[in-house]
Amino acid sequence: MNKNKKTSRTGNRYSDPLPTRLRELLQTEKNQTELAKFLGASPQSVSNYANGIDKIDTKKLVKIAEYFNVSTDYLLGKTDIKTPDFSIRAFCEYTGLSQPALEVLVKMAERKDDFCIGLTDTLDKVLTSGGIELLRQIQIYFGIVAKPYSGTDEHGSGITPDVFENVALWNAQQKFTKVIQKIANKGEQ
Repeated sequence: MNKNKKTSRTGNRYSDPLPTRLRELLQTEKNQTELAKFLGASPQSVSNYANGIDKIDTKKLVKIAEYFNVSTDYLLGKTDIKTPDFSIRAFCEYTGLSQPALEVLVKMAERKDDFCIGLTDTLDKVLTSGGIELLRQIQIYFGIVAKPYSGTDEHGSGITPDVFENVALWNAQQKFTKVIQKIANKGEQ
């Protein structure tokens, strides 16, 4: 039997979001024995949860989320944003920014030195003054787009799939463009 297709006695699968995310968290942050102690369970039970063999009850799911400081939605695969802080998660989901990108922006805003104040002021001016073309040039610089624009898409943005190295970059650019357009539209109101 293929390990990735392993079916448990309770119907969960090895590759379902919850066991997969639990295995990832156990690899990067804490060990199985520490989590077992925190849950009041055996290390074997934690192993069974991580391998999709046993279902995790709601109380243990909440405790696992608390232990790793992640949301239950993250553990269940409903979001890729780890934080249990709803306002941060909502902001990231609305804007399409990653949690690390938001954390950088927050740190910049909290710092009071001239460099960070200048960066946040510049970002604010770009976003509120219709600096879409500048952002497009930044996309090119960082390789989000493979080459300058060679046509238009259905939104007239001057970007077509042939501009991108692969579909993932195309999708990321489309999401980024929608967020920037939302921000630009709010600035015009």
